[in-house]
Amino acid sequence: MLLLAAFLGSARPGLVAAKGIFPLNEGVYVHQDVKPCNQAPLADVMSYDGKAIFGAHDSKCDARILSSKDFTYKIDVTCRGAGNGAPVVPSHQLETLTRITANEFTLIVVGQKSVYFLCPGFATRGG
Repeated sequence: MLLLAAFLGSARPGLVAAKGIFPLNEGVYVHQDVKPCNQAPLADVMSYDGKAIFGAHDSKCDARILSSKDFTYKIDVTCRGAGNGAPVVPSHQLETLTRITANEFTLIVVGQKSVYFLCPGFATRGG
């Protein structure tokens, strides 16, 4: 664990150092095809809070690592809230996450692979 912390300590200044369940910096991640990232539609946005990676319509999420090898994780994500925080019946999603860098990852959900990168300038918009 100390070796991992030392490796991740070289994150860019101004970013929260990776310290959660995955070796990623916390924040808002945007699909790789969206430029500029700070204008991404919510459908192309994922958030990482150190506990799970989730979309704009989910909250109160936790990820459980089912298996891992190198920087690839097979995970079960459980979300207990809607995007606005309202309680919902818990939902489960099986996903495969691969860390590319501390600011970029691939996510495979239901056979569809997408690449996301950290967008420090993204601000949540109402709507």
